[in-house]
This record gives sequence, C-alpha cells and structure tokens, in this order.
Amino acid sequence: MKELFALGATVLIVTAYLPYIRDVLEKKTHPHAYSCFISGLLTIIVFGLQVSKGARWGAVPTFVAGVAGLLIFIL
Repeated sequence: MKELFALGATVLIVTAYLPYIRDVLEKKTHPHAYSCFISGLLTIIVFGLQVSKGARWGAVPTFVAGVAGLLIFIL
C-alpha cells in the first residue's frame, strides 16, 4: 500500500513539474535561479534525512521533487 501512495505522489509531482519545465525551455517563464537551487538542495537534504531514518518508498517523491528543483536551476 505504501508503494502505491509513493507512486501516486511521484506521478503528481512529475505531472506538476513538466509544464513548468516546458515553459522554462520555451523561455515563457524565468525562474529565480537561487530560489530553485536552494529549494532543490534542501529537498535533497530532506531526502537524505528520510533515508537515514529508515524511509523507503515514502522518500521517493521527495527525491523526485528535489531533482526537479535542481533541474530547473540547471536549465
């Protein structure tokens, strides 16, 4: 059951970030680079803390959100 919720949350995160990433690539929006970097980095740190405390599938959406934030920073 936990895996199903983690998968659902991950799908929602990807679905939410894809239009934003598309708009960044098409230069329709201009994110603030430092905000994206700090947000992505903090989210990856939270992921690491979750894993260090024994989280498994529940940490996957956190990782995906962190990677998406850092990807926007790179773009």
